[in-house]
Amino acid sequence: LEFKPTDGLALKTTFSIGYDQSRRGRSWGALTDDGFSNDQQPLAQRDTEEDLNYTWDNQVTYEKNFGSHHFNAMGLYSIYERRIETSMMYTTNLPFESQFYNMGTGAQSSYNIGSNYIKTSLMSYVLRLNYDFDNKYLITLSNRWDGSSNLSEGNKWKAFPSGAFAWRVSEEPFMENWGALSNLKARLSYGLTGNNNVDPYATLSYADQQTYYDFNGTTALGFIPSQIANNLLTWETTTEINFGIDFGFLRNRIAGSFDIYNRLSEDLLMLQKLPKETGWEDMTANVGSVRNKGVELSLNTVNIDTGDFSWRTSFTFSKNTNEIETLYGQSEVDDVANGWFIGEAINSEYNYKFDGIWQANEAAEAASYGQTEGQAKVLDVNDDGVIDPDDDRMILGSNDPDWSGSFSTKFKYKGLDLSMTMFTNQGVFVYSGFHSNFVDMRDRGRAKLDVANWYIPENGAGLPAQYSNEYPQPRNGGTYWRNDGVGYYREADFVKIKNISLGYTFETNVANRLGMSSLRIYTNVLNPFVFSDYDGFDPEWAGSDYGDGGVSFVTYQFGINARF
Repeated sequence: LEFKPTDGLALKTTFSIGYDQSRRGRSWGALTDDGFSNDQQPLAQRDTEEDLNYTWDNQVTYEKNFGSHHFNAMGLYSIYERRIETSMMYTTNLPFESQFYNMGTGAQSSYNIGSNYIKTSLMSYVLRLNYDFDNKYLITLSNRWDGSSNLSEGNKWKAFPSGAFAWRVSEEPFMENWGALSNLKARLSYGLTGNNNVDPYATLSYADQQTYYDFNGTTALGFIPSQIANNLLTWETTTEINFGIDFGFLRNRIAGSFDIYNRLSEDLLMLQKLPKETGWEDMTANVGSVRNKGVELSLNTVNIDTGDFSWRTSFTFSKNTNEIETLYGQSEVDDVANGWFIGEAINSEYNYKFDGIWQANEAAEAASYGQTEGQAKVLDVNDDGVIDPDDDRMILGSNDPDWSGSFSTKFKYKGLDLSMTMFTNQGVFVYSGFHSNFVDMRDRGRAKLDVANWYIPENGAGLPAQYSNEYPQPRNGGTYWRNDGVGYYREADFVKIKNISLGYTFETNVANRLGMSSLRIYTNVLNPFVFSDYDGFDPEWAGSDYGDGGVSFVTYQFGINARF
């Protein structure tokens, strides 16, 4: 709803709601594997979930001109809330094949029920002032205050101010003789943004796990907590300064932008592994600060435009350097257990460096390290004759690319159009879950890669000897291959064609004869080509766990866009 009581003043309220309800029933008959294991009797389970969320924004805007001065002021009050309710029931030994519709007939001793309730909310206030003088000098000042229910008491609210200045240089009189330059704008901004992306109730230790214990000789029902509380959890805050230039030449047939930025994220929200002595595996915490510096470049060109035929291209390039500056309020001591190192990228890979395979003529040296011929060796960094985790492990690389880029192009001739999009990540180094699964010869029950160059020593089994510095002797990889996975790291650079699209838009009179205002048919091919030396699944997800990163699917689409 929008209301304008006077010139320049506008009141607007927006309400949006989302609701999702799901039910899942599962049953196992007496002749299924689960039913057979359950004394040949059926069993069943039923799960339900309701997910309700809404956002309510209330905005007031005032706009006023004083000659060459233009003001625009805005105030916003916003509420977001999400509520999730779930329930579950399970039983075994059903007397009938009643699926999950009569679960009360199951064995009462097997009953298992559960329910859950999750609520999260965010409240925000925003003030913003835009000032424009003569369409050449632009200033934006803003502040927002956000309150999150997910954070701890006393830390729920945070203010995030920002300011920006822009100068349209191309509008200045002294630029009139620069005929080829159609647009030049310089930008400078500084401000804070926040992140509250943590699970609800991470600041509470709630007793939700049922247990039984001995109370004066009597079995008593009790409850224990399932997580450790962090009652100091606060906003992650990023302070950024950004300088940019927008440019255009030849009436913007060549146009683009260049940005350079410096971001410092403090009170970084991460899942922190805890010492085993605490009794807990991990907790969400504000662990330190990380700085990101980088550049971004985009370029759009209109190469040909004759009316009937046009050809356009777009290029992007980005390079980002990421490094940890502090951990837990200090900048001297690394957190090796969590893999966080001062001065290194937060997604660094830290391990021994794979240094080939012990060869037959190195057997004596291998024995000095407690290894044998055919096993994987690692680099003795300080060359002291001992492989030590404190002295010989190192930063091997980072999951983050050194740089990324994209290219897209589009041809159009009358009603026919053809487009293609490509992007690349370069300088990516990962621990490959694919290889840790499919090159691990200790598990002989599953299919493995057809690796040709395993190390095979001289033997009396009739197998020809084979020497390799890439893969160790099967089932004799050694401790560093077996326990540390030093041979499963890979470079995962790639170039991927994301989309090729071909379409045809019919002339208006043809669409009108069919009772339409417009008609277009098209076909798309998604992910048709990937170029990479990575020999696993999709290199874009090479650093994911084996269960998360899968193959890259090629998708073919055919569609019709019609308007009536």
